[in-house]
Amino acid sequence: MSYFHFFVIPTQKVYNIVSLTDSAIIHEMISHFKTFWAQPGAAQKCIDRINLAVTEHVDQVLAHLDHEQKSMFNEVVKDVRKYADECSVPLRTLNAEDFVFGFHAMPDSSVGHLHMHVLPLSETFRRFSTDAHDVKTIPARAVIEVLDAETEGDTH
Repeated sequence: MSYFHFFVIPTQKVYNIVSLTDSAIIHEMISHFKTFWAQPGAAQKCIDRINLAVTEHVDQVLAHLDHEQKSMFNEVVKDVRKYADECSVPLRTLNAEDFVFGFHAMPDSSVGHLHMHVLPLSETFRRFSTDAHDVKTIPARAVIEVLDAETEGDTH
């Protein structure tokens, strides 16, 4: 996870990266993200959505805490909101090449259909992050290389 963690989900129903026979859909997914990110206001849309998600999550958690727990939780939330504000500035300066694209193959996939994770490369966005999922993330470029090699092998 990171401050910014984006999913790109194709409209075509695909089970997982292990069921792909060529890399075309991955190229399309990367292109889709790059096209979105190049639009004016794309970063702000993401920042607004992140802030909304934090607010909704905070509200849900607070509803289940007693007074003392709420006080402690609110202190943590102050740090989270401060960090979000700090990240929003550099996020606006990123180009599409400043992101990494990756997949989780089954059985390590978080959902049961094809989706691509998009994260900023910079460690700036991972202060409150865990690297627990990094070991199961397969870079998109590696998946493309394997699929292209298999496709090329099928034509010879």
